[in-house]
Amino acid sequence: MPDKVFIDTNVLIYGYSEDEPDKRQRAIDCVRSGEAWISTQVLNETINVLKRKFYLSYSQIRDAVQELSEGFPIVLVSVNTIEMALNLAERYQYSYFDSLIITSLVRLTGKI
Repeated sequence: MPDKVFIDTNVLIYGYSEDEPDKRQRAIDCVRSGEAWISTQVLNETINVLKRKFYLSYSQIRDAVQELSEGFPIVLVSVNTIEMALNLAERYQYSYFDSLIITSLVRLTGKI
């Protein structure tokens, strides 16, 4: 059974980028390297980037969301996850959003 891989927003974005084919291929390879998961946070961040930087229409973004939701199991960010992320950010001085990614990963795998 392949390891669970938690995909960050940047990896998803490189998967959509046609400007940097090397990074796009590495992103695709990363996604295929294990059992890839994303969180609702990553999905929302991806939507934001697809709109702001790729200038996709909302219809195109809906298609991307459909593709992502069919391609990846999605970890829901709960209030408990948010509270854990706040504690992690405070304790280790990480950014809140990095802490939310870490906390989602820990909740998914049970380890860091």
